[in-house]
Amino acid sequence: MKKYTELIFPVVIIFLSGTLIYFSEKMEVIRLIRGQALGPRFFPRVVSCVLIILCIFLLISNIRKISAGQKTKRDNGIDVPREYNNVILYSILLIFYVASIPYLGFFLSSFLYLLTIIWFFSKKNIKTLFLSLIISLIFIGIIFLSFVKILGRILPRGIFFS
Repeated sequence: MKKYTELIFPVVIIFLSGTLIYFSEKMEVIRLIRGQALGPRFFPRVVSCVLIILCIFLLISNIRKISAGQKTKRDNGIDVPREYNNVILYSILLIFYVASIPYLGFFLSSFLYLLTIIWFFSKKNIKTLFLSLIISLIFIGIIFLSFVKILGRILPRGIFFS
């Protein structure tokens, strides 16, 4: 029974995402930009579909591990002090991130936060720093295109850039 606990999480998330898609069907469609029907049901549906796809991959991976007799994460044990340090570090960085948004603006704060999180929680070398820089820039670019250019929303600029 213990080896099947890795299958519970993806199944629950798939169920919750399916429920969210079902209930988002009843949300009103609004014509926003260039006649495209986005509206309030667009984002929950996209997130739910991505979650379903990722959880299906996770479910398949866990089923393969169980059938091959490999140990899953729960069977390997957890280094408790290291996990607590990561949670504390992540929480402190999140507090600094939220506090920096009014001063540095959303884009610069988010870029620095992503860069720091990726760098802290990976191997520290030049290749990782370069990769985290690229990932952060791509993610911030996607957010900029999505919210500012497509949806026409204004995100906080910060007092240093206004």
